[in-house]
Amino acid sequence: MADHASASARNHRTGLDHVTPAPLIRHRPVLSVAYALVLLNDGQLDAAEARLQDAERCLAADSQEPLAVTDDAQLQSLPASIANARAYRAQALRDVSSTVTYAQQALELLPEDEEYERGTTVALLGLAYWTSGRPEAGYRSFAEGLAIFKQMSLPQIAIGGTLILAQMSMAQGRLHRAIDICEQSLQLAKEQGDPVLPGTPELYLALSEVHYEQGDRLAASQLLLKGETLRQQASLSGVKYLWWVMQARLKAAEGGLQIALDQLDEAEQLYHRTSMPVPDVRPVAALRARLWVRQGKLAEALSWVRDLNLSVDDELSYLHEYEHLTLARVLITQYRRDSTDEVIHRVILVPTQFVWLK
Repeated sequence: MADHASASARNHRTGLDHVTPAPLIRHRPVLSVAYALVLLNDGQLDAAEARLQDAERCLAADSQEPLAVTDDAQLQSLPASIANARAYRAQALRDVSSTVTYAQQALELLPEDEEYERGTTVALLGLAYWTSGRPEAGYRSFAEGLAIFKQMSLPQIAIGGTLILAQMSMAQGRLHRAIDICEQSLQLAKEQGDPVLPGTPELYLALSEVHYEQGDRLAASQLLLKGETLRQQASLSGVKYLWWVMQARLKAAEGGLQIALDQLDEAEQLYHRTSMPVPDVRPVAALRARLWVRQGKLAEALSWVRDLNLSVDDELSYLHEYEHLTLARVLITQYRRDSTDEVIHRVILVPTQFVWLK
């Protein structure tokens, strides 16, 4: 989704990465917002907010600054664009309430014919719903956004966003739906011909994960390899860490636990370099703790529990569900080692709503 938010800024991007933007764009509100979108895509959330404030100062009714604008239509839609950018920033910060507030503000400000911004807004609302633990509502809203882009003859955005739709489906255990939407987008990608569109390799990544969840590791490995081959031609920025995560899961399934841990280290480094607005429902650190348990490194796993201050008495939330499932595994392993009643009673306290995920 990071790529999608900055798509409208790409025409302004050339040369901006190598100059100090403020003197160049301070009096150009359209350019300020475009640059803010580029910064958001790069994970520079504070810098993006500064550019949005520049644009707002220019638009203020009492502003004494000269306004440099060449497109009146873009100027009229700018308040909605600013609200949309703030919705994206809030979602990247996991601030669901602000995401919804800014997105709804954008929808109120948008003219009916502003399809691109409207598609972006409803997609952001979908991410906010998913983050708040409503994956089906998130799926419907995000799918609505992608449908708008498809109607606008922007298949590259519809294809790129399918990875997120697939992740939402997998979060609900709807694996067949995930397969269907990936295959539909693959067909759409093939209809576009060459070159390979960004997001196409990630369709194979999603299919690899689905087949892994279905227990077909051979198909999962083959699909991942096919996707990796296509990544040499095109790939989405901001999701590189997911490739390492999938490699690690497959390697761990083969018994290569130490190699899998190294791959998770690579994934974690890549994840921290970006500010993805997609909820992290399966944190890399929790995956690492599970591998430590399998290796018999209980001390390391318990250290992870202490670092996060996890407890079976915690108030539960959707975003931390996987971590609490991992905590249950750690405590069960501790009980098997120590056979202490205190530990197993603590495990029993873990709510029964949890399911035993891979």
